[in-house]
Amino acid sequence: QWTDFTGRSIEEGLGSKWMNFIRPEEKAFVTTEWKKSLLERHVVHIKFDYRNSRDEYVVHQATGTPRFDENGSFQGYIGILQDIAMQEKTMHSLATAVSERTRDLTLQINRLRESEER
Repeated sequence: QWTDFTGRSIEEGLGSKWMNFIRPEEKAFVTTEWKKSLLERHVVHIKFDYRNSRDEYVVHQATGTPRFDENGSFQGYIGILQDIAMQEKTMHSLATAVSERTRDLTLQINRLRESEER
């Protein structure tokens, strides 16, 4: 899936190299959150834009669990990177529809109140 999405070899995404595909202006935030999860030893869930094989940025969600050996030494992450562009687009569309419907209902309520007052 990595090679299909990015158009790059698996080696180009191993270790922390996968972070080279994050939108540059988001990279510092993602790095900070990732390091925080390591220090606090908790799962990280974070959304950011990721570069695909067409050099377009697409919103993704990364989930990573830091792994430690019996001595407490960091061994790496078990993680998944998911393309959530369709979900984000759907959520945005639904939020817009709810906002428009709320505005329409507010206008109707105001008209009814004005009518009652007359």
